[in-house]
Amino acid sequence: HEIAIVKLLRDLDEQARKEGGAVYMLNGNHESLNVCGDFRYVTPGAFVESALYSGLEEKDLKDWDLLARVRYAVYRPGGPMAMELSKNSTV
Repeated sequence: HEIAIVKLLRDLDEQARKEGGAVYMLNGNHESLNVCGDFRYVTPGAFVESALYSGLEEKDLKDWDLLARVRYAVYRPGGPMAMELSKNSTV
């Protein structure tokens, strides 16, 4: 549920800022690996989440080649999640 977690943390940051606080997200090595197209630590569920985020239908979720291509499109440099992660500092 990594995409959902990023969205949740963004929402929490928005709420915190309204109250004078903040939530700071950091990228680690796994976020960088995803943007580089290295998915060796990605769970099957994360491939499915990326596919659903991209608008694929349930019937497409058994095609692992398609899931890999969609995940790459989501996380590649310039992709929606790469752009979202680019807002964070990296450690």
